[in-house]
Amino acid sequence: MNTAGDAANQITIGVAAWCSWRPVGGRAPTSGAGESSLSASGRIEDLKQEQLEQPALSGIPPLLRRRIKGLARVVFHVLERALGQAPAAEECVIFSSRMGEIRRTQDILESIAAEQPVSPAAFSHAVHNAIAGLWSMAHGATLPLLALSPPEGGPVPALIEAYGCLAENGGKPVTIVCYEEQLPEFYAPFLSGPPAPTAVAARLAPAERAERILSLRHKESLNHRPPADGAAGGALVSPAPPAPAAWRNSGSDDSAESGLQGFIDLLHGKTASAVLAAPTCQWQLQMAA
Repeated sequence: MNTAGDAANQITIGVAAWCSWRPVGGRAPTSGAGESSLSASGRIEDLKQEQLEQPALSGIPPLLRRRIKGLARVVFHVLERALGQAPAAEECVIFSSRMGEIRRTQDILESIAAEQPVSPAAFSHAVHNAIAGLWSMAHGATLPLLALSPPEGGPVPALIEAYGCLAENGGKPVTIVCYEEQLPEFYAPFLSGPPAPTAVAARLAPAERAERILSLRHKESLNHRPPADGAAGGALVSPAPPAPAAWRNSGSDDSAESGLQGFIDLLHGKTASAVLAAPTCQWQLQMAA
């Protein structure tokens, strides 16, 4: 039985459906090939997997389809499949990525450094909410779309935002999509990421309306110093700079990591829980049938 303190530090969300896209092992990062995994009910038993040469786009006008490339194409693929028959125009979607389409941004920065002209179209696609904008244009979205950029990566900020949206809209499903792409070589000394575009979309609902439940528990605050003997309260201290986010292979036994991969493994049932580190705290994610 949970204590009041436990309840205050934990939220539960139902996973109604999800879809992930991961690069196929051994293929060149630029090949576009990947493994698509879909569970239309959220359950492991209903998981369907297939390898595709490139992410599929459904019902997108040809003129707009030419603008959806690379990471954006992967995001559209997982979103469309996680939504299934639900009308995309009426779905609140939360987009979450630490770096977004960083390769576009890097190209623009290198052009500026070389005093070369920058394409307005390239700039419009490099802003962080560009993929959300393309999704809205493609599907005529009528509900809010949010674009998050959590500094530590991972799904926690999107899940917390979705929990708030579910409470605010009376339990109407909310979909989150978390995604990253391979980083330009310039960032190698500072950050790590996937070898190719990777994404996961999860359609979320109140816990009592889903067969599979995700619990998110606040595990530890890293910026709170316990009070000294006889002192009241605690003092907030500046946290140490976070280490670069670890990107581990899905077969790793280490469940403590801060990347998108841990969330995908959790949905696939490869791990029972994942501890996700943020700059000031840790969160533990667990799945239950």
